[in-house]
Amino acid sequence: MRIRLIVDTCFWGLSSTALLVFCVFFWWVIPIEEPPEENTVSLLQATQPLIEFRETEIVHLGETGKEWSLKAKLISQKDMEVELEEIAGYFFIDEKPFYSIAASRGKVSLQSGDALFREVVMQEVGGERLLRGKLLQWIAREKKCILEEANFKDQNLTLRGDKMIYELKGNKLQISGDVVVNVELVR
Repeated sequence: MRIRLIVDTCFWGLSSTALLVFCVFFWWVIPIEEPPEENTVSLLQATQPLIEFRETEIVHLGETGKEWSLKAKLISQKDMEVELEEIAGYFFIDEKPFYSIAASRGKVSLQSGDALFREVVMQEVGGERLLRGKLLQWIAREKKCILEEANFKDQNLTLRGDKMIYELKGNKLQISGDVVVNVELVR
């Protein structure tokens, strides 16, 4: 009986030691192959923005000073392009806010200051002019807006058209496509 106890103890002791040696050898001696680092980095760069901010503001300074200031619920940057969601901000002329802007989504180039916005409403600061449209392209160097599926309202005048080009600096408006003009006559 006593010999059987010694044999069982030796058997379990040797089995435990063998299992321990196997685990140590497997986990620490055999190297685990990692995926190549360059593939991992390129995959991360392809799927995630470089920088992401929540509820913040970006400002573009041009040759004449501040050109636009935009706040958004979500701002993400990849290279020199920034994507925005739930946007509110201002366009500036001579360092003064000229138009407020609200849009559902947009992209801006940090290099040129050009921008593209979706579902846009622009309101003249201190005035009655209101622009709405599906898509707004802002060309910074020309201080020009190109608005698709556009609506323009100013005092007693309402304009609708497929495309509207509005030069903020010269205060010039051009509308094309199926144009509808409504003039309210006041007595």
